[in-house]
Amino acid sequence: MVLIIHIPGKVFDGNWTLGAYIDQRANEGQMEALGTILSGQAGGIFSVLGSLIGTPLPPKQVPITFETVNGEHRVSVPGLLDMGSEPVPNPHAGGPALDTKVTDLALPFFSAGPANIRRSSTFSLTDPNLSFQHPGMSAFTGVFDFSGP
Repeated sequence: MVLIIHIPGKVFDGNWTLGAYIDQRANEGQMEALGTILSGQAGGIFSVLGSLIGTPLPPKQVPITFETVNGEHRVSVPGLLDMGSEPVPNPHAGGPALDTKVTDLALPFFSAGPANIRRSSTFSLTDPNLSFQHPGMSAFTGVFDFSGP
């Protein structure tokens, strides 16, 4: 699953747009369960964030590819999303890439360990309902673990 959250201004001012792209291999039961979680009906973080989401886009079931090659993480949905992240370069010429693991973020999504602050090498979304490009911007990677009733 890939979640895209567009926050147009200050985080707690709301009016977020939420898009969910669920892998085409998900069965009907999995799709239904993810719908319950993302709508906030299962409790947890999405029940709290629900008041901030002004535009929930209908979920799309699509082919999703995720890979890590030479330290670069890439996610793609053909014809819709191309996203890659790379380590943050060292501002001192010739120095190693920065180790940017952080914990205790005010972002509740990274619930199973530290998040890695990275830089987007590419980030292009061409959904008819939400479209933007953000190459060279900050990116976070990490592990999350959501569960519900």
